[in-house]
Amino acid sequence: MKQGKFAESIVQLQKILDEYPEDVLADDAYFLQGDIQEHQLKNKEKAMDIYREFLNKFPGSVYAAEARKRYRVLRGDFSDTPNQ
Repeated sequence: MKQGKFAESIVQLQKILDEYPEDVLADDAYFLQGDIQEHQLKNKEKAMDIYREFLNKFPGSVYAAEARKRYRVLRGDFSDTPNQ
């Protein structure tokens, strides 16, 4: 089942973050967790939590603007339409 593979991906990404929290790719792993929760597992609350934590841990990341936008969309600040 696909969801099982995505759930396992979350576990593996977390293991990477636990072992290498200061790695240059840590923000990639964190952001990817949020993306999987939001788009694949449809767990919007968990995705919001991850994006919020991401913004606290990696405010200078290249993904920060996208994480902020996604967090605001999930919170209901904007409609979920493309090109916003």
